[in-house]
Amino acid sequence: MTWKILPRSYIPIITFIITTLSSTYSFPVIFRKSFKNSTSKKSYVHQLIFLLFQLNEFCHVFMILEWFYIQKSSHQPLWKSVMMTYFLASISIISIAKWILFRRQNEVKVLVEQALELERVANGQLSSSQVRLVPIMICAVLVASSAIIPSAIFVLVLWRPCMPPLISMGLKKCTSWSGSGGLSFLEKLGIAFFEAFSWWDLGGAVVVALTSLIVYPAVIEEMWVEVVERKLRAYPSYNATEYRRAECLLNLHTYVVGKPFMSMILGGSMMCEISSLYILISSIQELPLPVALFFSVICIDFVIIIHFLFKSLCRPYLASVEFMRNAKGRKNSKWLEKFLISCTPLKLTMGGGNFYDRLTSLEIWKVCVDQVVNLLLM
Repeated sequence: MTWKILPRSYIPIITFIITTLSSTYSFPVIFRKSFKNSTSKKSYVHQLIFLLFQLNEFCHVFMILEWFYIQKSSHQPLWKSVMMTYFLASISIISIAKWILFRRQNEVKVLVEQALELERVANGQLSSSQVRLVPIMICAVLVASSAIIPSAIFVLVLWRPCMPPLISMGLKKCTSWSGSGGLSFLEKLGIAFFEAFSWWDLGGAVVVALTSLIVYPAVIEEMWVEVVERKLRAYPSYNATEYRRAECLLNLHTYVVGKPFMSMILGGSMMCEISSLYILISSIQELPLPVALFFSVICIDFVIIIHFLFKSLCRPYLASVEFMRNAKGRKNSKWLEKFLISCTPLKLTMGGGNFYDRLTSLEIWKVCVDQVVNLLLM
């Protein structure tokens, strides 16, 4: 779907996302508008800041584990346990995913650069814009969420400093989630800025990963197949080996998001949607407004991720299958026939030998709904 109000290229919004959200050095690659990108391997300062962010995330995880240890002998409402499990799992998954990307940082840098370059080449060969609404919508919603969530956390510290997932909930004077912790306004303000920045870092890492490492390369793979398809249709003598550029990008894409990264993204997305839906349905009246806003944003985000983002990942596969079917249906040279036999569909792996197809998002959503129903019946 292409609208006139959409930009001609994805490059401006992707560049804005990666340059803005990687600027804190909490992501293993720093992207710059000058395209002089760098990895943490070339900067001890970058490595130190990255590790400090990892330490901060570990402290939050430790605090949540301490809560479970203290509360093991007391009876807590199920929604509280689900909420704490959500925070424990989400922070842990994001932290581990960042560490995986830290180990693959060179490939992460090359993947984004190659996708941007391939889009520039594609835009130069297409007479009309191939920008679709869904990828732009996904980017816009995730960027907005990366600002809303830290804002909600900031307000939560000032209102309820003893609420999870705030690090101040570990204070001795925090005897209940509704307590003030005996903190002065300035102390609350300092913690509020710290927590807002911490969650901006966590949210920013998720947005960069979902947009520039998962969605964007898939969009460009589909776009490049469309370029080759149009050229081959208009000029039978066109060099069909250009299809290999999409295959090369897919190979790099598959490596960067390969096991266990993609499995964690899938599992984390399902966990976030199940937890947020259950908490909102079962306990909306008991939640402070910032917490309700936080989980509402999470719920909406992951509805979009499951129904639109995951569904969009099957488009390169469908486009490549259509390309090969159309090409084989024409009268081709013997060389081109042999070349088409060697071409493979562009399948992005989910892990475990599976790949994204048209039904993937519906199957994921069915599992989420089933689990929410099971929790509500407990």
